[in-house]
Amino acid sequence: MRLGYTFTALAGLICLFAGAAKAEAQAKQKIFPGVIGEDDREFLKELKPPWTAIGRVNIGGASRTSYCTGTLIGPRMVVTAAHCLVVKGSTKRHAVGNIHFLPGTRGGKALAHGRAECIRLAKGFRHDLKDTAERFRTDVGVIILKEPLRIPPAPLMDTRTIAAPLTLQHLGYARDSRHRVKRDADCRLRGRQNGLWFTDCDTHFGGSGGPVFVERGGEPVLAAIMVGAIRNKHSVAVPIDQWLEMTASKTCP
Repeated sequence: MRLGYTFTALAGLICLFAGAAKAEAQAKQKIFPGVIGEDDREFLKELKPPWTAIGRVNIGGASRTSYCTGTLIGPRMVVTAAHCLVVKGSTKRHAVGNIHFLPGTRGGKALAHGRAECIRLAKGFRHDLKDTAERFRTDVGVIILKEPLRIPPAPLMDTRTIAAPLTLQHLGYARDSRHRVKRDADCRLRGRQNGLWFTDCDTHFGGSGGPVFVERGGEPVLAAIMVGAIRNKHSVAVPIDQWLEMTASKTCP
C-alpha cells in the first residue's frame, strides 16, 4: 500500500494554543504524500467506461497483502507501476499466483476478477536505483491476465497528439479510500524532464500505477500512469510514449 518514492517526511508544527489537536489533524490531511496544496480529490460518483477499466491490483501472500491501482488496456492486459509487482526493497518479483486485478472495485465488490498469468517490467527497472529520474521513468509494469475480462478497456492516447499545456485527470484507490476511487478531475501538467511528467495532480499511497487521463474529442483517454511524488510539490507520472512498446505483445512468452 504505497505510492512510489516520496522524498519527504510527514511532519507538522505542534500548536500550543486551544484547538491545537484539531488544527494539527487538518494540517496532516493537507500534506499527504502526493497532495499538492489543497486536496482536490473527490469520490468518483459514476462508474461507467472508461472508469470501469480502473481497478485494484491486489498482491496476496502468506505473510502480507498489499495493493496498488491499475488500468485495463486490453481484454487481458493491465498497466500499473512496476514497484507494485516486486517485493519491497528487493528486485524479487511477486509470485504471479498472488497477483489479482479487480476492476470497478467499490465497497468491497468488483465488476470482475482477473488473475495474472505473467508480468513484464520496464527494461532497466530496479527498485534500488540511485538515479531518481531513471527509477521513476522505468517504474512501469504490465500484467497479462489468464482470461480476458468482459470490461471495456481504457482507450489509449495517440502519442502524436501530446502537446502542452495539458489538463489532466488522475484516479486511484488511495489509502484513504481503499475500496472506492478518488479523482482529481482538473489538474495540470507542470513540466517534462527525462521522459517524465511533473504534475499537480493530487494522489496518495495506493494510487501508484493509477491512470492519468486527458480529453480528446470530448472523451477521456489514458495518457500516463502515476508513479510517485516529490515533497508535496509535484506528482510524477510516466507518459504513454515511454511504455507503449511494452504493450505490443498481448500474450505471455
